[in-house]
Amino acid sequence: MTKKISIIMPNLNTEESYLRTCFNSILSQSLNDIEVLVIDNGSDELTLNILKDYEERYDFIKLLFESNGRQGKARNLGIKHAQGEYIAFLDSDDWLSPNACEILYDIAKKDNLDILKTNYYVYEQPVQRMLYKKLLSNPCHYGNVYNIKTKREILYGNPYIWNGLYKTRFLKDNNILFNESCVNEDHLFFWQTNILAERFKLVGNAEIYYRKYPTSTSKGIYSDAPDIIKIFKLIEKFLEEKGIIDDYKDIFLQKRLSTYTYLYRYLEGDKLKAMYFEEMLKVLEDLDEKSMETLSEADLLRAFLIKSKNIDCWNKYQFSIKLKDQHSPENFQYKLNRFKKELQKALKENKNKKICLYGAGEFSQELLLDNTFFNNSDIVGILDKNDMLEGSELGGYQVFLPQKILDLKPDIIIPIMLFPNAVKGFLTNMQYFYDMDFDVIYL
Repeated sequence: MTKKISIIMPNLNTEESYLRTCFNSILSQSLNDIEVLVIDNGSDELTLNILKDYEERYDFIKLLFESNGRQGKARNLGIKHAQGEYIAFLDSDDWLSPNACEILYDIAKKDNLDILKTNYYVYEQPVQRMLYKKLLSNPCHYGNVYNIKTKREILYGNPYIWNGLYKTRFLKDNNILFNESCVNEDHLFFWQTNILAERFKLVGNAEIYYRKYPTSTSKGIYSDAPDIIKIFKLIEKFLEEKGIIDDYKDIFLQKRLSTYTYLYRYLEGDKLKAMYFEEMLKVLEDLDEKSMETLSEADLLRAFLIKSKNIDCWNKYQFSIKLKDQHSPENFQYKLNRFKKELQKALKENKNKKICLYGAGEFSQELLLDNTFFNNSDIVGILDKNDMLEGSELGGYQVFLPQKILDLKPDIIIPIMLFPNAVKGFLTNMQYFYDMDFDVIYL
């Protein structure tokens, strides 16, 4: 191998400005000993001319062709041709910080890592908002070398493959390739690499920028939905063949249930919904006591609604259904009343401090119908990520997007939602990204 890093970049008609941003970030790398393998999946002439121009001008950029349109097959072609000691997967609309390759390679090389994973930034369009994202929220998971036997929590991370490095020899020795027949192939690759890696490290560096912009989400999820079920069955088969299904069953079932219930809300057509519903029931049948303990309140609520055949009530956020499941006994009204009392107490204990509430959803709207207990409190506004609510009023207070926190400068943020812990990671990221020292009270 003659290179330190091979960057594998599938492409299919990426918008020119995004593509050039990606290439410019590669050309600006402080580490020179890299190669870029661009695998084109059948782009139009305009895009091909741009790619060919880069290949002609820079000898470390190589253009390969794969016509079936699947990212999995394109990435496999890149792995086959990779001459780097490590491999980085980069989408052609994302970009790297100038020192990304050098920083990540030095860490991976020093610790002889099979896998190095990092935090990352998300650039949201069209609002042009940059968010710092953690792969895992608990800081104790960062900075040390692990494997699956010593840190099984690494399986809880998102199945992204573009935020880190993979040792090329590790992938080839274990014959790890992407599935070529299904989309969402990242999930299977994630499980295979994390299970088989002997040396894994997670660092807090955020050197990768992921571009997130509006697409026809529902249409895409609808067409991909059957493949997602297939991928999880392939993951299950992999775990069974390795004889470790019982060791990681709890995490596997939790991720499977969360993925299915998330996608269900976007599905169209009774046949596809029925197929997903049957798959969710199968997952619930496999849940044992250990697996149940790993589920969040939200997952438990989903599980109850699936069992009672009221899954659509979850998707419409009608939380007033009384729960009878022993693992989640609280109903909407009970939690609403308890929340009011705890919020009153928190406001009373923090007089003369600037307070932002977080969350303007259905639960918050019910809570704020009665705002008489807000008297003498210094609430400066309500934060919510839904840009459709920006500028509206709730309980007499204006709703702002999260970045407005720079102007509001609160001392305290109080999430007001059915499951406040669900935004713990997001609020932690806000503190880091905006370099602000506010307190958060979780009721």
